[in-house]
Amino acid sequence: VKPSNILLHDGPALVAKLADFGIAKAAARAIPHGADTAAIECGRILLYSPGWSAPEQLRGENVTPATDVFAFGLLIGFVLNGRSLMPSGTLMRVVAQDGDLDGTIARALANSPIAPEVAAIIARACRADADTRYQAIDDLWIALSQVIAPEPNAPEEAIEIEISEAVDVTRDTVANTA
Repeated sequence: VKPSNILLHDGPALVAKLADFGIAKAAARAIPHGADTAAIECGRILLYSPGWSAPEQLRGENVTPATDVFAFGLLIGFVLNGRSLMPSGTLMRVVAQDGDLDGTIARALANSPIAPEVAAIIARACRADADTRYQAIDDLWIALSQVIAPEPNAPEEAIEIEISEAVDVTRDTVANTA
């Protein structure tokens, strides 16, 4: 998930829909385990965006729904911060050097205008260890919805329907690639 995966529709109300959840799982099946997927050479194709990819994906390891949670966490940080939490090349460098990704994310969030309770959710979504992240987009959404209040005049049903549709698309995509 990255900014170009956000589809906007301007109708009676502005609607944002997410595309490509579950692509990590599909990509894992398309490329042999251990292949260097970060390079485009010798006929290999880049199936993810390195600046938005989870550490396990960059290392060529198995991907799970938590892989998409990582990217979505970076995306939320991007939207709320107005710029990427990880400057170009930083994510790949930190992962390649086995650096302190959690600390790097925490420092970026501390230096952003993002509210601390939301920053804590983003930090958990972007943890280096996939097992300690939210395990599904649903879990991340629930955590966010507990700390972010909708706009005063926003119809709650519309917000829930749009999020529900995005989650249903995610589930269908993952189910079809399993």
